[in-house]
Amino acid sequence: MDPKPPRTDQPVAWIGRYAMFEEIARGGMASVHLGRLQGPAGFSKTVAIKQMLGGIAQDPKFLRMFLDEARVLGRVQHPNVVSIFDVIAEGNAAYLVMEYVDGESLGALNRALAERGTALEPSIAAHIVRDALYGLHAAHEATSEKGEPLELVHRDVSPQNILVGADGVARVLDFGVAKAVGRLQDTDTGQIKGKVSYMAPEQLLGHAVDHRADIYAAGVVLWETLTGKRLFGASSSTEAMYRVLEVPVPRLSELLPNLPSSLVEAVARATAKDPRQRFDSALAFAGAIEGSLALIPNHVVGRWVRDVAGAKLLERRERVRAVEAVVIPPDAAVSQLVLDSPSPTSTPFARAQPDEVTRADAPITLATGRQRAPRTPWLRWSAAAAVALVAVAWWWPRHRAPQSLPAREALPAASVTLTVGSAPVAVPTQVAPTASAEPSTRAKPRAAKPAAKPAPPSLPRPESLFSRQ
Repeated sequence: MDPKPPRTDQPVAWIGRYAMFEEIARGGMASVHLGRLQGPAGFSKTVAIKQMLGGIAQDPKFLRMFLDEARVLGRVQHPNVVSIFDVIAEGNAAYLVMEYVDGESLGALNRALAERGTALEPSIAAHIVRDALYGLHAAHEATSEKGEPLELVHRDVSPQNILVGADGVARVLDFGVAKAVGRLQDTDTGQIKGKVSYMAPEQLLGHAVDHRADIYAAGVVLWETLTGKRLFGASSSTEAMYRVLEVPVPRLSELLPNLPSSLVEAVARATAKDPRQRFDSALAFAGAIEGSLALIPNHVVGRWVRDVAGAKLLERRERVRAVEAVVIPPDAAVSQLVLDSPSPTSTPFARAQPDEVTRADAPITLATGRQRAPRTPWLRWSAAAAVALVAVAWWWPRHRAPQSLPAREALPAASVTLTVGSAPVAVPTQVAPTASAEPSTRAKPRAAKPAAKPAPPSLPRPESLFSRQ
């Protein structure tokens, strides 16, 4: 039974900058909630918040696995992969803030078709799996911050982890059990992770896996989407493992004789039990699909999604509108998050290491004017003191009283006798003063100007042409 739409007067649980509302989906390890990003200047955005269940969050191994998903997806940027905006680890819970997609999983769409008793058009099935292969190829080609290949493998490709939006674009999600070179949480020896019916044989046997395991799983998804039947359906995991390892994959031409032979061969190659016989890359598999059918545009696939899952989409849109209608004052008191699990037990919570989290442990919040007020007085006094010190340091050396200079001694008179023509002429001058014993603070006199060229002998030289020594 689906939860009722949220009330516009309901209390808001804050996770950092995000207002978290009611649950819209739940899995074995986490639940997904509607959320709103509250930013400055009235900016807001609807997001999906994936919360690790309270009981599992107490286990450090599962917590590291949960944080691994965000760390891995942070290196994958592609329109066919659900984006991760933020990761928060605080208290006894961990959260992934993800892109909210208006759509439905391929698994839910297949079940809706089975209830109707209708088959899916091959062109739509090929379009969806082709988009998923594009996203997987982007993940396989992801690199670290240093440009080194991450060798990322999803390991859990299934209809439940392919989200088909109302815009007609299919996206891969849930890299929670992905294997990568830089993963913090290593897989335990012999431990099987993922859904058995979609696992490659080498993955079930515990052998080393690479991107070809995801190609195999995508081939199984395409086989089931085209036929509307389970390929390795079984009543138990043991039976499913036996069928995957021993039972050959039926050729599509036996069930759908009208399919193009090239598409039949592409699916058979992708689901080969020997990984060496599969496609070399997810991009090559996508190219084989495109060469087999005339694919349809996104808006046609989106119209099909709205037709099959219209009731659920409308209900979810109403819930999103109700969430967006909640008025959240910027400085209003918010309630604390109440987890589904009981209070923490004696098992200590393992706080993630700094390199395991893509953001600070403390949630990022925007302080209001009322919250900033107590911090402002000492900031004002410190700024005023700093300005005063700078002003004194500038003013003091420029306004000190000048030192008194000794009185200038009278220069003894002297004269210089020049001969102009045949008559001697006496020109008065002065003798330079003797150096005083007390040092003077006056600046040194300028250097003497070079003497001008002597005038013709018939004219007397002016007194001002003589330089003071």
